[in-house]
Amino acid sequence: MTNLIKRLPDNISNQIAAGEVVQRPASAVKELLENSVDAGSTKIQLIVKDAGKKLIQVIDNGCGMSSSDAQMSFERHATSKIFTSEDLNSIRTMGFRGEAMASIAAVAQVEMYTRLQDEEMGTFLQVENSSVLSMEPCQAPKGTSILVKNLFYNVPARRNFLKSEVVEFKHILDEFTRISLAFPDIHFSLYHNDKEVQVLPPGNLRQRITHIFGSLVNKKLVPIEESTEVVNFFGFIGKPEFSKRTRGEQYFFVNNRFIRSPYLHKAVSSAYEGLIGQDQHPLYVVFLELDPKVLDINIHPTKQEIRFEDERLIYQYLRVAVRHALGQFNMVQSIDFDVEGPFSQHERAGKFSEYQAPKKSENTKDWQKLFENLREQEVDTSGSEFGEARTVEETVAKPILQLHGKYIVCQSKEGLMIVHLPNAWHRILFEDFLKSGLGEPSGVQRVLYPEVVNLNSSDTEILEMVIPHLAEVGFEVGCLGKGSYALQGLPQGIDFSISATQWIENFIEEFKSNTFFDGDIKEKAIDSLVASALGRTPMNLGIQEMEVLIGRLFACVTPTHSPRGGKCFTEIRLKDLDKMF
Repeated sequence: MTNLIKRLPDNISNQIAAGEVVQRPASAVKELLENSVDAGSTKIQLIVKDAGKKLIQVIDNGCGMSSSDAQMSFERHATSKIFTSEDLNSIRTMGFRGEAMASIAAVAQVEMYTRLQDEEMGTFLQVENSSVLSMEPCQAPKGTSILVKNLFYNVPARRNFLKSEVVEFKHILDEFTRISLAFPDIHFSLYHNDKEVQVLPPGNLRQRITHIFGSLVNKKLVPIEESTEVVNFFGFIGKPEFSKRTRGEQYFFVNNRFIRSPYLHKAVSSAYEGLIGQDQHPLYVVFLELDPKVLDINIHPTKQEIRFEDERLIYQYLRVAVRHALGQFNMVQSIDFDVEGPFSQHERAGKFSEYQAPKKSENTKDWQKLFENLREQEVDTSGSEFGEARTVEETVAKPILQLHGKYIVCQSKEGLMIVHLPNAWHRILFEDFLKSGLGEPSGVQRVLYPEVVNLNSSDTEILEMVIPHLAEVGFEVGCLGKGSYALQGLPQGIDFSISATQWIENFIEEFKSNTFFDGDIKEKAIDSLVASALGRTPMNLGIQEMEVLIGRLFACVTPTHSPRGGKCFTEIRLKDLDKMF
């Protein structure tokens, strides 16, 4: 009988392993930057072309490698960081798995130049498809330079799944920002397509934050520093009045390693309760220092998920630390750690100061125009909760009432239908603007006094990349130099509930913080414009307006959900209502 099970060739097994470690260009950037940090570098330069698809190069002045170590670094499970199983309980380096270089070399063409400080000659190594093509002595500066060329050249399916250059560079910028925040004493620089994006001189954490996010962020920062027997906290949180409606500048680091933790995010958010709105998000760059023995950082290939031995205890300490920091600046009542047990003082804490919710924007005076041109033709609602094609009249017989300015209750042919008004408006306006030819000359409204938006260097790079897409929806943006841009034309027909400059800044923040942008940027821009316009869209309607709105909803191509996935309506069938009684 023929044996069916065979050992995979090394290059194939390495490509499979690479699928976990190297998911996109940003994954390779993260691994290479972490290796440079571990090498004791004081200066690290990142150079990318075509958002890393064509080239990723990391140059450092770290300890360098011998020729044998250089070759060994491309072997799987080869590492200088751990030697025994006990070492896994005391990891403080960034990279330690011994998979990164082997995984990268399995899906890219890699060149390495490296030299030890005490050696006169360095080593040049060329690796492709997990095979060493060339290895020879060379002249090289102290440290290591690694070039990753044509990522996924031998895995075309993976390369085809990469997103646009704008989106992929956004992920690279994310990784660069996280590493540079974690190590403010290291000089970092980033270049994209031969253009300088970020140059970050060494300094303290506050200086690094202001270099990355702009000098204006300095006045928003509140220092946080607390020590307990279990964990130490330090870093900065944002003053409540500077909170945003988008999640952007929010970072947790555990022993200098960036982590994602919705649980700890909730701890910070709860500390701001009563100071900011429920839809607002505070800035924070918070570092946690604790014994590696009470952590498990080896649960995910990207090492961005961590298990704590006592997660609830960390949650409570973090929440109290944030409240204490705010209290020191007379924002909330201060809380002391010197209490009996970690939670008793937390439970006795006083009330937060009064929070004044922002006033809602007034409705635009021409809102009646939104109800014009109702289409009464037959519409296809197949695939919706109704399951068959019906006319508007058949779908909704009688709007009955409106609840809390948010819902419309109607009698339908099948029973009772409830329409979510904000989601319905979002869908209607989105499809109207999508079909209105935004970006045509008639879709641009020139302004007499252009608004000016000022951006830091990383945000400038993002804006430069999305300007062509914003032009398609009616923006005319002129560069004034040094991160300043003039909004010379705005989309016609959009009644902004915020300033146009604020919309641009919010759009960039959404872009940086949300994977929601892995798609058509023009459509996302329209979606964001519509979301802004919703602030001036009428929500309190009469019976006739409700009828018109529902008619417009069911004339949409996709009436069931808003552009962001929220349901526009739901139906309770008559037979289900009967069962309730």
